[in-house]
Amino acid sequence: MKKITLLALTLLGCYSFSQSTRLVINNYSVYNLEGRLIAGSPTTSNAGLIAAPNAPYGSYTVPALMTDIQYNSFDTSGISLLPIDNWYLASGSYPYNHPNVTALVPVAEWATFYFQTKDSAGNNFDDFRIGNPAISGAIGFTSFSSQTGTYSDAEWFDIGGYTYLQVY
Repeated sequence: MKKITLLALTLLGCYSFSQSTRLVINNYSVYNLEGRLIAGSPTTSNAGLIAAPNAPYGSYTVPALMTDIQYNSFDTSGISLLPIDNWYLASGSYPYNHPNVTALVPVAEWATFYFQTKDSAGNNFDDFRIGNPAISGAIGFTSFSSQTGTYSDAEWFDIGGYTYLQVY
């Protein structure tokens, strides 16, 4: 009985002190999404993470028509369909599996994605500040849960432990 109680308490502790949502990105548009993907804590200062550029792009980029990109946590983001191999923190740049990134998993949440929609030639079409206004506002950014552009639309919402970013 003691082992079952200990196991239950351990699982509860892991659940209570872990990043509460996974991020799923669905880019249904014909444009690349280029910008800054940001996570942070609404209660802990200096707990911000910014996704480093993903190869072969110069900024964090979700290619056109790429869907079902899932990040289970910051410290496993390098094994995703669209890997985030490095994160920028206040103290520097670190690989996704570095202890400094792992230390932020319990206190940080997905906050916002500031991005532009661009065609394959690099022409800009729409600008978005999409994210969770409560979290992004707490870390000094302004974002909206949905925005309508001239050529595309974007929305950010949470359902059952998942945060979704969808661009149409």
